[in-house]
Amino acid sequence: MTYMQVFGDGGDGEKRSIMLQRKPQTRSYVVLLVFLVLGAFTYYMLAANMFWERMIATSLVVFIGFGFFEDTQTVVLTKEQISTSRWSWLEQLLGAHGRKNIYTCPLSTVYVHSERLKYFGIGRQVFLSFEDGMEVPITGHCTFDETEEHLKIAKIISQFYGLPEPFVEAIT
Repeated sequence: MTYMQVFGDGGDGEKRSIMLQRKPQTRSYVVLLVFLVLGAFTYYMLAANMFWERMIATSLVVFIGFGFFEDTQTVVLTKEQISTSRWSWLEQLLGAHGRKNIYTCPLSTVYVHSERLKYFGIGRQVFLSFEDGMEVPITGHCTFDETEEHLKIAKIISQFYGLPEPFVEAIT
């Protein structure tokens, strides 16, 4: 699946946990490579005579490249809790730590949220709706994958928790 990779455990037929993981796609690596090449080009073609002026300009271009790199996201689902974590290369370069959230409230529904994004088309996310009314997306950003990809992930989660069939929310 291109949206998220699914990993499960428990070889005895009973799944105790499911891990969903989204890694940066090829597009992120291509954009980073373009900015690295642009940084090298900036270094060699800059008219500045001072080494530090060239290094600042090159570092800014490479920094922008790492800013466009997608986050690595992981969701671990167990019967007791749901754990989400995100980290990016830019955060690692700046010395920050990734974000991690743990939810212990019972899950009520799983659905696919569709959203019209200006100039880009329709983006989709899988949302978890808890019994206390809180709704949490399993990824940080909308993706442009097909609705079927998102429904597969939503069905895996709803089957794991024994919830009703997931649905696709209307486009907003």
